[in-house]
Amino acid sequence: MKNRGRQGLWILIAGLILTSYACAYGTGTASDTPRAQDTAGAVRLNITNLYNGPMEVYALGSGTSYRIGTVYPGLTSSFLVRPGMIVNGPVEFYARSGTGGPPVRSGRLLLAPGNIVDFKVSTSPLMSVATVRP
Repeated sequence: MKNRGRQGLWILIAGLILTSYACAYGTGTASDTPRAQDTAGAVRLNITNLYNGPMEVYALGSGTSYRIGTVYPGLTSSFLVRPGMIVNGPVEFYARSGTGGPPVRSGRLLLAPGNIVDFKVSTSPLMSVATVRP
């Protein structure tokens, strides 16, 4: 009878050790894990606004959209696009003015970490262009 009690105890201890080992899926601390808002692996977006008013710039991708920032007329601004936006497929940038003009779209871009996108917003949506630098 004493053997059964010890055998059950050892099985319980072995089960707890295996369970704790299975829960420790990675090495390092929780602060070492990458997050979607980290700048490592981000894409740099350079926007030149040739439109006659300020443009609100947005990014669409991975089933979400978010406002990147505002670019004032005649200026070039630089932004970082979150790595979480580029990992699951193409990203599209669009800019719209506060006056209700037609939005300017970059088209869908398949980006990789470290890419640089130059987005030139012209006075006409047809003249606007986005290019990707490696």
